[in-house]
Amino acid sequence: MHKTPSSSGPSTAAEGSPEALVDGSALEVYVEPSAALPDGASLRYKAAGPGRKVDLVRYESDDGEAGLWTVWSPAPKGPEDVPASAVWAIPVHDSSAGVSVLVVGGTGGLRLRWHTDPQVVLAEPYLLLDEVPSEDSASADQVGD
Repeated sequence: MHKTPSSSGPSTAAEGSPEALVDGSALEVYVEPSAALPDGASLRYKAAGPGRKVDLVRYESDDGEAGLWTVWSPAPKGPEDVPASAVWAIPVHDSSAGVSVLVVGGTGGLRLRWHTDPQVVLAEPYLLLDEVPSEDSASADQVGD
């Protein structure tokens, strides 16, 4: 994940952490293509506030598996099950939903393991969830959809 200066707010490039983002800061996400994510991803958002580290998300997969998922970010060419970068939940301005939560990791994207069946592991370049987490869910390191 890369952060770039924004004309509508202070520069975030020098601040170095999604925890330091302010409303209007530009946020660029780049995920390298890999075997798990052959298309990779490149996208840009405007932050709606600071991010925080997470290791659990509330998510429903395309196959309908819903609930808590452990989330981590591997290296793009490293082992899939070894975290290489922190995962961040960042509120972002989303033209279709107002404010959403962007969940991103490093250039290896995200891996999610379903709590109900640990054999189910998904690869996603990023997640865009519906809700900004509340203080209660922030203390539990969970982000809901």
